[in-house]
Amino acid sequence: MQAALRVVAEDKEPLTTAFWSSGGNLLTGLDDDTLLAIAMFLPTAIDVLRFGLTCTRFSTRCVGGGAAAALSAAVAVAAAAPAVAGSAGTEMWSLASEAARRWIAACSASQRAWVPLRPGDSWLRLMHELQGLRVPRFSRAHDSVTLSEGGAVASADAAQDDYRCAASKPMRAGRHFARFTLLSDDTDKEDVHPFVGLIRPGWNVRGTEANVMYGPCDVEGHCFYDTLEGRRRPGPVEWDGMERGDGREIGMLLDLDRGTLGVFANGERLGTIATGLSGEYCWAVAVQGLSQGAYDDEDCRPDSVRIGTLNSVRVVDQIADEFEKGDAIWPREMVRVYREATTS
Repeated sequence: MQAALRVVAEDKEPLTTAFWSSGGNLLTGLDDDTLLAIAMFLPTAIDVLRFGLTCTRFSTRCVGGGAAAALSAAVAVAAAAPAVAGSAGTEMWSLASEAARRWIAACSASQRAWVPLRPGDSWLRLMHELQGLRVPRFSRAHDSVTLSEGGAVASADAAQDDYRCAASKPMRAGRHFARFTLLSDDTDKEDVHPFVGLIRPGWNVRGTEANVMYGPCDVEGHCFYDTLEGRRRPGPVEWDGMERGDGREIGMLLDLDRGTLGVFANGERLGTIATGLSGEYCWAVAVQGLSQGAYDDEDCRPDSVRIGTLNSVRVVDQIADEFEKGDAIWPREMVRVYREATTS
């Protein structure tokens, strides 16, 4: 909080006098514009929520869509986002809600497209949702799948014969990109290889329906890429662009506006594995332990997969725009751009 006050003080000279003349009471010595700037300095939606719960003043509707014109230039650009119109004119929000709304407005157009406002949505909820989508992470998994590195890695139990699932938070709109890196050294073995792709948010990764050979891969409405054979599941189905490769790194571009799922292998464009997608999806992996045929292979290890994304939203947009052209040959320049933007 002291750091936030120092930042605000640089652009608001009367702060010190107003603050200390009130006895240093943060709740009464600062005006709404200053408190709003402090709330916007907080890094997460949870922090902004805690700010709003601090006292009644912070959660009372007192700020309209056009307030706080004296904020810094960067924040003022965010404030230019359209307000939600109510029956009596401009909607009024609490300081916490307005901070969340402006945080969303300051994001790129591509990221704002991930969280279109629905009836009943709050700005804090949308901020929390958007922050959870920026870097894909596994948030739920079967009991025999271990999540590590903050949900970035899903690893199968060695004694697990069938495929079990780990999934991310739901995506409901816009364009999303995920990179799946296969961490085990056994992608060339027939017995052990993971599947990567999409499942529906409502599918229970821990339920009895998960306890079948291919787990989520053969469930209608899901879409998976076989990292060994390149086929699509449910199926298996062959598709234009599929290839049998080493499969060390698989990129997936989900475009919920067009209803398509594109696939990359080691930076090279393979093609569109699925069309006609609609509704909400979660990134998912189906991982396997050591199958019966692999028990005697000392070099064979259970599946382990890391999920990540590209380090630039701009690059994701650039790749998506190029992908939509449908060219069979991926431009060499795009391969370079893709590889330079890779990050865990």
